[in-house]
Amino acid sequence: MVLFAVDCSAAHRSQQLLHGCQVFDPGEVFGDQIAPAQWDELRKNRQLQLARANALQEKNVSRLEVPGVPPGVVSGLQAQMQADLSVTGAVGTGQYNPNLLQLFQEIKGKVQKCPITFNTREDIGRSLKKGHSGGESMVQGMVGKHAFAITGIFEENVMRKRKFIQACNPWGSYGRGYSESAGGGPKLTAKEIKSGQFWLELGDFASLVSGISFGNELQLT
Repeated sequence: MVLFAVDCSAAHRSQQLLHGCQVFDPGEVFGDQIAPAQWDELRKNRQLQLARANALQEKNVSRLEVPGVPPGVVSGLQAQMQADLSVTGAVGTGQYNPNLLQLFQEIKGKVQKCPITFNTREDIGRSLKKGHSGGESMVQGMVGKHAFAITGIFEENVMRKRKFIQACNPWGSYGRGYSESAGGGPKLTAKEIKSGQFWLELGDFASLVSGISFGNELQLT
């Protein structure tokens, strides 16, 4: 009989790597400079979220200008975004943070040996519809605050050598795909597809994930 338990050492190591490659959360740095009520409102500021996403996509942090957001927060975000962009490119460029590459190797080495799952952040972008089970945010094929299984990996061996995680949504019919840049550039644009198993670009994966868990195969006699 084969049972699965949590591999705590792998989970802890991977969580550290994940923390080192994820999208910066300004609340960790600026939260003590803003009143709690104001910060709650700021975290829900879709205009800020969209402005930040657009600035990162265009790799132009100076575009981050959001009315009503304290200047100190905006300048701090710009500085952190600039640091992020020095090692991580837009989705589809194949430019990855060293921590993210290390995490990918961790997944690659274990995906055929044990079950791997990941959880998504609650806020994954502008939601136009909600999930049928718990009212989760649904954004271009991904679900917020939701569990997915990892069932494989894929690496391109030519051109940009992009990397992908094969994700499985237990809903069975909702996933994320991508459209290539219309001008032939490296960027990928996310879109919804009607499949519960799909390929998630590695940089996109890092921006969505809140945690990852590895199972440890135990042989019992």
